[in-house]
Amino acid sequence: MLHIDLLEGDGNSVMPVEYKRGEARAEGPYEPHLMQMAAQCLALRENGFSCREGMIYYIGSGERKAVEFDSALMERAVVLLGEMRRTLEREEVPPPLQASSRCDRCSLAGICLLDEVNMLREMQSEKDAGGQQSQEIRMLRPARDEAVPIYVVGQGKTVRKRGERLEIWAHDQGKINEARIREVSQLCLYGGVEVTTPAMVELMQRNVPVLHFSHGGWFLGICQGMSHKNVLLRIKQFQWAADPERSLSIARKIVAGKIDNCRVLLRRNDPMVPEESLHSLAVAPLKLCRSFSKILHPPPHFHV
Repeated sequence: MLHIDLLEGDGNSVMPVEYKRGEARAEGPYEPHLMQMAAQCLALRENGFSCREGMIYYIGSGERKAVEFDSALMERAVVLLGEMRRTLEREEVPPPLQASSRCDRCSLAGICLLDEVNMLREMQSEKDAGGQQSQEIRMLRPARDEAVPIYVVGQGKTVRKRGERLEIWAHDQGKINEARIREVSQLCLYGGVEVTTPAMVELMQRNVPVLHFSHGGWFLGICQGMSHKNVLLRIKQFQWAADPERSLSIARKIVAGKIDNCRVLLRRNDPMVPEESLHSLAVAPLKLCRSFSKILHPPPHFHV
C-alpha cells in the first residue's frame, strides 16, 4: 500500500506532498526521497490523475523542495521497480546495510534483523575461510505461515468484532480497515488503542495473542488465552522438567542466548565497544557449556 502524506490539486491535476523530519540539503533531496515521490506519481497517473511535480517539506529546516517528474526521474523509478519485482520473484532477501545510521530508527529493524544477519554471515565467512564445510544460514520462518500480524497504531482507534472479522474504527473516520480473524496471527496495539470485550474474548478463545505497546513501541504486556491444544507436548515438558540433565541443558541454552543477545545489543548501540569485550561474550557460551558439563559429570576424586 502506497501512502501519500498530503495531496493538493484541483480536479484531475494533483501534486503529492511528502513530509520529512530532517533538513533540506543544498544539493537536493536524497534519491530514496525522489523515488518515493516518483512512485506516488506513477500510482496517481495509473488512477487517471495528471501529476507533473511533487513537493517535499522538510520539517527540520522548514523548507519546501519541488520535485519535477521529468523523464529521467520516471525512467529511473521504473528501472528500480523492475529490479524490485525480480527480487521478489527470486524470493531472495537482499543483504542488510552495514553499520548504516539510516537503520537506527527504522520501523522495520526488528524484521530486517540487520546486525544478527550480518553477524551470521561473518561467522559463515570465517568458517569458509577455515576450510570447514559451508552451511546455509537458516531462514527465519513464521510459526503460522497462513496468518499475519495486525498492527494498529494511533490514539482513538478501536478494534471490534463483527462476525468472523476484526474491524478497526477511528472515532473521526469510522471504519478504516478489517481482517478475517482466522488469518490473524497476533494483534499488536500501539498507543491508546482500545479492544472491545467480544473481540478480546474471541481472540483468547482462538489463542491469538494481543500485544500492547506504548506509542513509541515499548512493549507493555500481552494477553493470551489458555487454549493449550497439544497435551503430548505438555507431558514431554513435565518429563524434561523432572530430568536434571535435560533441565540443565535448557538452562544453558537460555543463558547462552542471553549472552549472545547482550553482544548483539552492544554491537548495535555502541560503535566504540572494545573488541576484547565482544570476544569475551562470543566465547562465553562455550565456557558456560564446559562449566555445566563439570556440574553434571564431576571428575572422580582419589584419596591416597
